[in-house]
Amino acid sequence: MIQLRVFEAAARYLSFRQAADELHVSPPAISHHIRLLEEYCQCRLFRRRPRPIALTSAGELLFPVIKNSLDECASILTLIQGNQAPVKLILTTTSLFATKWLAPHLSDWQKVYPALSLEVIATDLVVDLQDQADLAIRYMNAPSDSSELISHELVRDKFIVVCHPRLLHGGEKFKSLAALSRCTLVHTHWYPEDLTAPTWERWSKLAALHYDEPMNFQNSQYLQFHEDTQAIDAVSNGVGVLIISDFLVAQELEEGNLVKAIDFTLPGYGFYLTYRKDHPHRAIFESFEFWARNLIDAQT
Repeated sequence: MIQLRVFEAAARYLSFRQAADELHVSPPAISHHIRLLEEYCQCRLFRRRPRPIALTSAGELLFPVIKNSLDECASILTLIQGNQAPVKLILTTTSLFATKWLAPHLSDWQKVYPALSLEVIATDLVVDLQDQADLAIRYMNAPSDSSELISHELVRDKFIVVCHPRLLHGGEKFKSLAALSRCTLVHTHWYPEDLTAPTWERWSKLAALHYDEPMNFQNSQYLQFHEDTQAIDAVSNGVGVLIISDFLVAQELEEGNLVKAIDFTLPGYGFYLTYRKDHPHRAIFESFEFWARNLIDAQT
């Protein structure tokens, strides 16, 4: 709609003449299109008197919406035009998400946006989105209450106990905590202050209420990894049982290298796509979210 482009230029300059110069039309043409838009909106968007012109309250409400929409459109056009300089973005996420989900799917993203250059920072530390990265996929219970950030949940997981199929007699899941206790319990690193972390200690306390029996750790062997990927590899080779995100071992479960060892589960966390509201490539992030959601919906 040409009237919106004309309005954006006139509102940005607060001058019909300067808008006309930018758009290579005459000032009367600018006035004509503004009048058409005002008729459509059924209200004034500019105060013409006294000079210089100024936005009305309705114009002030409309201007940032139109400006942001045009900026986002320009970002997308930059990506889909192959002769444009590549846009480089830095994405940060957890090491396990980067390994198990992001990296295997990035070739699909490159097919959609070949002009996008992406750098991935895989770390369990929270990377600052002001100076160190453009967007993040953060793993948390709920997004922080920040007026500067946008956070959209992509998917929420749950914590399940998995093992290699050969640990289950006859392919049947463990029916009791006593039977599970005879396995090697594989631990992964969680920060002590995280009271909702899926540690074996927390899992066993809640499972004991569900099964009406205690878990006897004296019958269990202990093995700990600081890297989740190493723990998954070990358990996939029959080492023991592991509490892990069902979403991040979906491929191992589908291929049969891992199976669910017992029915009891714990609530998980959400994977949140997070970025700054004022980022100039917000439109690209929204496209990334759409792409990621389609793949996740197909997976789940």
